[in-house]
Amino acid sequence: KLEIDSLEKIFKASGNERSDHIVIEENEASKRFRCFLAYSKAKRVEKQAFELKEELEKLEVTVSSTDFTEDTEIFRAIDQSSVVLILVTREYLQEVDNNESQVKKEFWHAIRSRGIKNMIPISLDSALNDTKSWYGRLGHHLSSSSVVAFKDEVGELAQDVVKAMTRH
Repeated sequence: KLEIDSLEKIFKASGNERSDHIVIEENEASKRFRCFLAYSKAKRVEKQAFELKEELEKLEVTVSSTDFTEDTEIFRAIDQSSVVLILVTREYLQEVDNNESQVKKEFWHAIRSRGIKNMIPISLDSALNDTKSWYGRLGHHLSSSSVVAFKDEVGELAQDVVKAMTRH
């Protein structure tokens, strides 16, 4: 578990009360991370996203994701987050460039609302750990970002994600 003192330092150092996917906010008893989890709707990806969400919640991270029915709900969840976590897969790379996809709308809203510096790419495919293999909008905007690399064990991946969030 993260210590309250470290979260308070991160909150004060950030200078921001809100950010896309992970929001550091004051709750009744403690400070917590709040993030938005963006991912492709491909079945295998949805399963991985659900498992990661469960593991992050065990680490006391509040996670919103793309399971809303209306754009306004999704955009509000992004706005209320401090960080946006993007599950990078081949499907996501394709969908973010598709003019008709929900993924594209979420991606652009996250950039406008939270900014690139508050977006954390998480590779779910070891072949995508290197941002040089990314193309299109995702490659253009996030190729200089630090990537949380794929792990076979989702609990270990969740811990790496929390470490990345504390650096933001």
